[in-house]
Amino acid sequence: GSAQDRAAGSALQVSPTAQVLWPAQAFLDAGNFQYGQRLRVCTDWGAIPGTAAGSDTGVRLFVNPISQVTPLAVDALEGQTLGIKCTAGCRTMTTLHLAASCSGGQVGTPSARLTSLPTVGLHTANLSASSWNVTLDGSALTPGRLMLLCADVDGTGTEFSPGDTGFRIYVRGWASASVAVRSAASQKVEVTCSVGCVDATKSARGYLSTDCASATSLQPHYPFSEVNGSLSLTVNAGNLPKGVNVRLCSTLGEVSGQQPPFTDTTLDIYVTPFNEVLPTRLPYGTGQLRLKCDGFVCPTATTVVRLAKSCAGSGSTDFTEAPAMRLDAADSLVATLDTSSLSAGGHYAVCVQVGNNLLGDTGRTVYLSNVSSVSPGSLLAAASQRICFLCPECSSNTLVQAASICGGLADTCLPWQTLPEATNYMVNGSNFSSSTDSDETVDPGVLAAVENWTYVEHAYPHCARAAGGFTGTPLVALQPDSSQPAGTGWCAVLDGSSLVTGRSYSLCLDIDGRRGSLRAGNAREVFAAPVGMLAGGAVPATLIQDSKNQVQR
Repeated sequence: GSAQDRAAGSALQVSPTAQVLWPAQAFLDAGNFQYGQRLRVCTDWGAIPGTAAGSDTGVRLFVNPISQVTPLAVDALEGQTLGIKCTAGCRTMTTLHLAASCSGGQVGTPSARLTSLPTVGLHTANLSASSWNVTLDGSALTPGRLMLLCADVDGTGTEFSPGDTGFRIYVRGWASASVAVRSAASQKVEVTCSVGCVDATKSARGYLSTDCASATSLQPHYPFSEVNGSLSLTVNAGNLPKGVNVRLCSTLGEVSGQQPPFTDTTLDIYVTPFNEVLPTRLPYGTGQLRLKCDGFVCPTATTVVRLAKSCAGSGSTDFTEAPAMRLDAADSLVATLDTSSLSAGGHYAVCVQVGNNLLGDTGRTVYLSNVSSVSPGSLLAAASQRICFLCPECSSNTLVQAASICGGLADTCLPWQTLPEATNYMVNGSNFSSSTDSDETVDPGVLAAVENWTYVEHAYPHCARAAGGFTGTPLVALQPDSSQPAGTGWCAVLDGSSLVTGRSYSLCLDIDGRRGSLRAGNAREVFAAPVGMLAGGAVPATLIQDSKNQVQR
């Protein structure tokens, strides 16, 4: 072809008698081509007998305008939005779709045009970098499959045809997975099933790997199991390096006997170097975290601890970090963190970066508390127990209770915290992974039943196991403490009738209340004292051990 139709690049020189190890690489100058073109790969074998100049290899290359796609996974539902960044060449007429092959055949999703204005303006988007969104209808997709993201730069125009952008989009079979495992045998990975994949899980298998595609047929893989509505697989992670993120690689309802490599589910799981993080509550201001090293062997590389809403998040300013150092014990590292930049009442993931590895989620969380001066520190197992404390971030919307379980039920088992006030509340059990109940209507009057968890166990059966181990007082709103400066001191009257004497309970605080996004956390501990102890007090208040070790009464 002409100079305009050829890419001037480095030639691959091969003699007639040479043995060539494939694959080989050739570096081409594609600057003369247009984004959206599909190119032929041609060869000129020169003097090799039986070949001709300009032989068509049959390989096709797509001049791809897209440089980044987030996320790399969708659900098998309508309204699946992807963020698109283009190097250049994207236009308002550009369309994208998912398919098994961009050159034709079965299409996974209908084509959809790019939406939202590009960051550089429409008049320069064709020549400059720009950001877009595309919303795809994934209702016809099969969960567990990996699809090609295909782009047609001129959309319904005839100049270009769809081409493979090189991005692979996973149709979520597993919606979520445990965020961390230890580098040891018998590690349990709990998963939740995405929409439409329940029936397919019976034959699903999986493994963990830093690269799903690099696995061979010898890669050990494990079946998924279901116990009481919870799905999981147990893997041998003893050969995985500590401090790195690995992927869950899985089939989903594929034919029996399929061998690795399996599909990359895009779910990251961190091989944590730490088996325990203490404490689970930090004060507002400055706090220390102790990370107990797995197997008594601590990382030798520089280790940084970060508290953040998400270890995978980027761009958020709601985080703090500090180096973790060995101080007083050989089996643990300690990080001193400035928590004044965090939100009091929030739960934060404990993220770790070891050396040059990516940030990983240890699977541990801490609650940031700004509660102090709790009085009294003990309650009776009786009604009308008044408790007061200082909390500058609290308000009359703040809810409090003394409970054996604090934040453990608040994510999915306390859905009323985020429900708006209305005549009726629609409770859709299908939104929760282990529930198969149909929609039911719960009258607002039933909300009173949340105090004894009847509502939870009736509307959300998968929470019954956790609720069965729950004891505590009903949730009540705070009232201002008139003896303290306005907005700093608060009191509540708790019904401790269901408390068990002699047990310690968490003082659970939901700072922004039912309508807020924060969930309850353990702000302090309180003790259910025996009847008469609080009334009679303890005399004297302190004991002094003299040189003769005499016992005082």
